Amino acid sequence: MKKTELIIKELDHLQGDLFAYILSLTGNYNDSKDVLQEANIVILKKQQSFQLGTSFRAWAFTVARFQVMAFRKRRSREKLVFSENTFNDLSENSDDFEKQETETKFSLLDECIDKLPDKQKKIVRNKYIHGHSLKQISSDISANENSVSQTLFRARKNLIDCVHSRN
Repeated sequence: MKKTELIIKELDHLQGDLFAYILSLTGNYNDSKDVLQEANIVILKKQQSFQLGTSFRAWAFTVARFQVMAFRKRRSREKLVFSENTFNDLSENSDDFEKQETETKFSLLDECIDKLPDKQKKIVRNKYIHGHSLKQISSDISANENSVSQTLFRARKNLIDCVHSRN
């Protein structure tokens, strides 16, 4: 068996262990996958430096460790890298902001619905709050479906105009 074939066979056999080792050093699944790929490339490129009769496992793990170190060095040069705590704090604040913004939009939409003419208001509430079909709404208010559809179209346009005018 040629040296290259032996290295490929051994490397294939070690993939799970190498990944677990890299993951223990990076702490991030996706980063670990990237580093593993980089380590595999380096191992194959530098296979001539591996001496038969020595531990391939130890040699491969050393290459992986150096790839993790290179990864960390590259990462530390990035302009903005948040610690996990900072990232969690930011994402929690973002969730609060989105929740507040959503509540504000719903409040604005409620105000705009209240300003609709009674017929439009009733159709909008039946359609979007109660989930009724156009057929069911037309039956409830004794109108044809086309008329209900047109009224709903005008109501949506009025709501869009109202919301945009208040922002």
